[in-house]
Amino acid sequence: MFFIVSKLFWYLAAPLHFSLICLGAGLAAASRWSLGMRLAIFGATLLALMSFSPLGSLLLRPLEDRFPRQSEIRTPPKGIIVLGGAVDERIARARGQTLAQMALAWLLRFPEITSALIGASKVSQVEENVAALSNLEFSAEELKRIDGILG
Repeated sequence: MFFIVSKLFWYLAAPLHFSLICLGAGLAAASRWSLGMRLAIFGATLLALMSFSPLGSLLLRPLEDRFPRQSEIRTPPKGIIVLGGAVDERIARARGQTLAQMALAWLLRFPEITSALIGASKVSQVEENVAALSNLEFSAEELKRIDGILG
């Protein structure tokens, strides 16, 4: 019950929703009493302030400041995501590996990589990926070709 009440409260307390509710209630009651007209004017004023002034941006600023901007992040990435298809399969065949095995071997070259996630759904795929550990060394020519492909 509290969950529903809290969701309803925060929906009504959102500045845009609150101004629209004031505007709607004021217009509905404007013909009956003068307070309704004041409520409608108040809602329209709030709506205009949020739409045409920096008030909306000021209300969103705390949400945007929760995380640092990309330009402020100075540390190197902690992980690398590799999707299949970026590397020529001929390099993997020359190494005696599948493309997935070569991708895992390439990832494990980096000391900052502490784990590599694989998308295996069958035992045979896990066994195939574990077989990548049998050939982790890359020649200078292989690395040059892979770097040329990856840019």
